[in-house]
Amino acid sequence: MDASQRRSSKINYDVLETLFKINYDVFETLFTNDFGYLAIIGGTYYFVAKSSFSYIPGYYLSEVHRYTSLLAVGVGVLLFLLTSFTDPGTVKAENVSQYISAYPYNDVVYSEKECSTCKIPK
Repeated sequence: MDASQRRSSKINYDVLETLFKINYDVFETLFTNDFGYLAIIGGTYYFVAKSSFSYIPGYYLSEVHRYTSLLAVGVGVLLFLLTSFTDPGTVKAENVSQYISAYPYNDVVYSEKECSTCKIPK
């Protein structure tokens, strides 16, 4: 993304870059994917609730199922947001041994290799 495109956009990328030290393309992709996921979850819950809440309470379901379904979706959204905004950490030469001991190679999917850029085990 060049400077003229950044200026014409509604998001102030200079501020974002200064505050978060982020790549523009990665930010836009994650931002779009996060809101897309939340829209899918919200839309699905809306249509399921609209079509099925008329049957609650019923012979097999009590009134509590209306609230527990909202609670389940709310917990799912909360966990998604926590996962999206929690720092996963960075593997560096100083801490790579901790990750290797925590997640040993299985030689089936993962085998011991060296990163060509960082020159640390991956």
